[in-house]
Amino acid sequence: MMQPEHTPLIEFKNVSKRYDNHTAVNELNLTIYQGEFFVLVGGSGSGKSTTLRMINALTEPTDGDVYFNGRRIKITTSASCATASVMCCNKSPCSPP
Repeated sequence: MMQPEHTPLIEFKNVSKRYDNHTAVNELNLTIYQGEFFVLVGGSGSGKSTTLRMINALTEPTDGDVYFNGRRIKITTSASCATASVMCCNKSPCSPP
């Protein structure tokens, strides 16, 4: 697929997330452009929710960087998800920060 010539909306650069002895996400490189339809599919424990939580700035990566509109996402406040205008649709009910 030919990519538009503009800044990616969401970008993961060598992102990993580890919890104690478990690696939830391992060296993820991903680019999503505005207007693209994107779905994460995988089995239980494959890192889908962790990846979405990193986009929403609810979880800090262990390694690598996540970008939104060219700016690195960094956890600074509980409202960082709302500022980024990124929402997560999950199996269990939750409310935005």
